[in-house]
Amino acid sequence: MLLTILVTPMWYTYKKPPGGGWFKQGQCPASYFSLLYVQMNDKLILYCRDLCGYCVRVRDVIAELGVDVEQRNIWENEEWENDLVSGQGSSTVPVLCRITAGGETHWIPESDAIIRYLIQNHNS
Repeated sequence: MLLTILVTPMWYTYKKPPGGGWFKQGQCPASYFSLLYVQMNDKLILYCRDLCGYCVRVRDVIAELGVDVEQRNIWENEEWENDLVSGQGSSTVPVLCRITAGGETHWIPESDAIIRYLIQNHNS
């Protein structure tokens, strides 16, 4: 499987080689991403909506990796949209919310950052 993602001003290409595991081709500016450490009992929630190509890209990676992620369509539930706005400051999607076992909440906006996080932390 090959995922190619346009993130202005660069293309990011993710490949899944035979035998599993993801690796990234090319360079990725470290300043775009912050490393988050994950524990197995963290809860992941993807805020998304219909007709969003970026959301589809993230959902495809989630499905390919087999990650357990609760998906909340903000067009289907006003409370979910309010949760997103209060936590993130806007209703722009996709956004991944990671809730740690200790109750800390981390918001990961932008499809490229979400995909990178998922591949780095949930690729078994």
